Amino acid sequence: LAAAADAEECTDDALPPLRGGALNVLGDPEDDPDAAVIREYLRASGADRTKFHVHGWRWHSLSLVRDVRRLRGLALRHLSAGAIQDTDTTSLDRAAEHVVGFNMAGLHRIENDLFFPWMREKLCGKKSDTKSSTVRDAFRRVLDEIDAERTEIAEMGQAMREQARLASSPASDDLTKSQAASNIARISETLAHLTRSVLDREESLLVPAVAFTVPEGEQRSFNNRVIHKLGVFDSRVHLVGMRDAVWEGGDEGERELFAQAIPSIPRMMIPRWRRNLYEPQVGDLELGE
Repeated sequence: LAAAADAEECTDDALPPLRGGALNVLGDPEDDPDAAVIREYLRASGADRTKFHVHGWRWHSLSLVRDVRRLRGLALRHLSAGAIQDTDTTSLDRAAEHVVGFNMAGLHRIENDLFFPWMREKLCGKKSDTKSSTVRDAFRRVLDEIDAERTEIAEMGQAMREQARLASSPASDDLTKSQAASNIARISETLAHLTRSVLDREESLLVPAVAFTVPEGEQRSFNNRVIHKLGVFDSRVHLVGMRDAVWEGGDEGERELFAQAIPSIPRMMIPRWRRNLYEPQVGDLELGE
């Protein structure tokens, strides 16, 4: 209850509204005063991002960006194939269900129920180690902006899901299916950009803040709460997607971090989980690469 009260404190409506009344969809530009306040706070505090350990959340976000881009590629593949047929478009519906109904839904469930309330408590709640009210208010506004962008991402995901259903419906004619596939490609391009932009802002401002504010042991315990929330089966499917997103990124440091953070047995099981769990679920999504 105390943690919930801290989280509510961090969303106090009495605090000043978001500056400019518009979403920041381009990361944290130099003229963003809240980002500047937080960056200076982190610089003065000597925040060390190597002490951040909630990497599953970062990799889940990377996996979503990758899946959205692959869904766009699959939609464009169908459009370039010429006439849209039922056998083509049903794969779009199945792929969109994985991207939106599984991957995005799983990420947002963790963020809504666990991660963002926890960050609000730690960064701008009453018991936060962040003593400066100016810094706490900056964190509060940044978290509010990111929450608003996440809501927009969820709405775009649902719109894309509806277009996939339309594209696969037996009641839709070829023109309707082609238009729906085109809409999927258009929405997914914007969605991938926005999701990546939000992740970049989180990496820049929230990751080092959590690393500095939250003890490493508490962060590791939080990871266990995430696995419990997702469930064993879903966690295995998500882990395959996370691993592939990290490897596709080509960052050797990130790959080493994955090897360090994920225990050896789950890492050894990834090929089997990919074959038995992941590939049957994603269907033709991999054709969009």
